[in-house]
Amino acid sequence: MIKPSDFQSFFEERPFPFAVVSNTDGTNVFFHGQPSNVESARLFDTLFFDAETIRRLYSSLEGAILPRMWSHGSARCIICMPTPNLIGGIFLLDDRDVTTRYRESKLIAEEMHSFAIGVDTAHQND
Repeated sequence: MIKPSDFQSFFEERPFPFAVVSNTDGTNVFFHGQPSNVESARLFDTLFFDAETIRRLYSSLEGAILPRMWSHGSARCIICMPTPNLIGGIFLLDDRDVTTRYRESKLIAEEMHSFAIGVDTAHQND
């Protein structure tokens, strides 16, 4: 089974200032970069502050169309679920129009899902 830390190579190959991947109960969390890289600690605190916050986020996603976007100022976070047991949050800075940002969000979510499938398959073959 894929773990949050398996995403390290995914994020190293992309210019995201900050990203988080967690299991759905918030007990295994991987960080890439620092929350300060996106100027809005409030956005991080709202979504991924601690295990309880992550569990609430997961509950709020039930039945939701993904990916979801949250923003605060010029910072935004793309929330996706690359697997049924993982939540991903990719934090970006931009001021592009909402349609462009949503299209990008869908592409990033699809890339994370494809990456997760590849890693999970590799783990099964180990």
